[in-house]
Amino acid sequence: MNGSSLTSSGPVTFSGNTLDASDFSASQAGADMFLQGNGNVTFDMQNDTVTFGSSISDEAGAISAVLASMVYSGNGPDGLPQGGGSGLWDLILTNGTLVLNGNNSLGGTIQIGGGTLQLGAANALQYAQAIQFGTTSQTATFTKVGVLQYAVGNSYDYSGQFSGGITPIAIDLNDNDVTFASNIASSNTEGLIVQDSSTAANGVLTLLGPQSFIGGITVNSGGIDLSTYSFDSDGKTSASAPDVSIDQGGTIMVQPTQSSAPAVTTGALSLTSDSTLVVSAYGTLAPTSATLSGDITVTFVGTPTNGTTYTLITSSGTISTSGVTWTVPPQFSLPTVQASNGTCTLTIACTSP
Repeated sequence: MNGSSLTSSGPVTFSGNTLDASDFSASQAGADMFLQGNGNVTFDMQNDTVTFGSSISDEAGAISAVLASMVYSGNGPDGLPQGGGSGLWDLILTNGTLVLNGNNSLGGTIQIGGGTLQLGAANALQYAQAIQFGTTSQTATFTKVGVLQYAVGNSYDYSGQFSGGITPIAIDLNDNDVTFASNIASSNTEGLIVQDSSTAANGVLTLLGPQSFIGGITVNSGGIDLSTYSFDSDGKTSASAPDVSIDQGGTIMVQPTQSSAPAVTTGALSLTSDSTLVVSAYGTLAPTSATLSGDITVTFVGTPTNGTTYTLITSSGTISTSGVTWTVPPQFSLPTVQASNGTCTLTIACTSP
């Protein structure tokens, strides 16, 4: 397709289609779809699914792939089919599920304005200018949130491409353990949502610090590991730390292995019924305040020392545990809240070897 725009609605599957690219390596030009000129391709499928089994490419992305692989066999401009050059296409998802299983060469912006974008390969979006949650047509008052879903077996870190988010960064782990090692840009202002739609819901997102994104962290299912997370890379104060909400079935982990590990600073912390707190001997959360309710499970990683009291949460605000039913390892007593010199702590003591 050359220029303009393309809108898809309804179930479609592309897999290993034949591309006429005699002047160019088909592995770079996109075995399923090649887009020339400038434009956007929009997927609006309601409850349907569109699957690309091989690859989609535009001109700029294909050129990047050529330079990366040094495969250059074409006679057209920039080695592309005749008429090619430096065209960019944005990929926009507004409804339904879009599955990208191959190594794509799209050079434009990926806009997840609704529905689910499932990525099955580490290089699914390697040449995209940015991954944006929300579309440019949406305002700050949004009615739906698009989700980036990991296909089973994919754990690639796409966080360095997140930019200009209009809706929350919504991640479906799909039973994968994923680490975001990049500093997510402050242009993402609507926070982070973590979920795991798999049956087991055992996926964990490890968020390394420092991080610059703005907004709270919500875990609807699956887990988030904040053991080495920090929020203050742009000179923020503790008042700017994101609120953290662990909803029913979610897990929060603070399990550093070094005694010098600092407490993990957050805004207001909320753990609702059936959520889990995983800690180590050196793992402490430091929210501005904390509210725990319902059935809460505490898991200890490592071997505790008999007679030692461990601090789970410390706060200059309040720590509320009214009505909590605790589940703790057998060698521990139930957690208790103490207040001293303007600081509240939630501690747990090892009472047997």
